[in-house]
Amino acid sequence: MPIKHLKLEPFNAILTVIISFSELNQAIAFLINEVVID
Repeated sequence: MPIKHLKLEPFNAILTVIISFSELNQAIAFLINEVVID
């Protein structure tokens, strides 16, 4: 059980980073679109 937890922990960390990066990219894309439209 502890071994399984150790294997999943890095995956969860990577997933969290990917999600936060995608949210950041969406925010940047939204800002760029707003500037381009204006």
